[in-house]
Amino acid sequence: MEYLRSQTERIQLIENPENRGFPAANNQGIRIAGGDRVLLLNNDTIAPRGWLGRMLRVFELDPRIGLVGPQSNHVSGPQMIPVRYDTRTLSGLDEFSQELEDAAEQREPTHTIVVESTSRLVGFCLLIRRQVIDEIGLLDERFGLGNWEDDDYCRRAIQAGWHCRIARNAFVHHYGSRCYSQICDLQALIDENRGKYLEKWGS
Repeated sequence: MEYLRSQTERIQLIENPENRGFPAANNQGIRIAGGDRVLLLNNDTIAPRGWLGRMLRVFELDPRIGLVGPQSNHVSGPQMIPVRYDTRTLSGLDEFSQELEDAAEQREPTHTIVVESTSRLVGFCLLIRRQVIDEIGLLDERFGLGNWEDDDYCRRAIQAGWHCRIARNAFVHHYGSRCYSQICDLQALIDENRGKYLEKWGS
């Protein structure tokens, strides 16, 4: 916190005296964020060179693409891929990320944007078009500390006619569940919020 307070000329810092949970805390940031793209990024991530530009370029493909997520080493669902770098020391992370970009360029030499349609993106690193937020609102804070609020947000966006895409040439390293493991029983939280999701959507 001392470091962040020293950077207030460069950043807007919000300090919460207690853990408000993933949805509520991200909503605080979304409310004060400027620009027409909003990025949610967990604190247990390491981003290699070029990652954000690769994700931003996905929006150029279709004005109805509303949410974009990267690939990662630690994430549920189709965003997870096998990796060829040391996940403990992160040695080789930048090189691995560049390999993904090079492979994409070989497949799509005209624009190097390779995407996959999906119905679900995980909120550890989620890029959102501002129009989506204006249309469907913020993350649902009923999910408390977190989990399933990203499933809910993607479903709301798709219901409103927006598309979700995985950027297949973008990669972000994710340690995964570092904060949750210190404050709660993660599996119990996942199960509880799954129940809230099913209660809300009925399926």
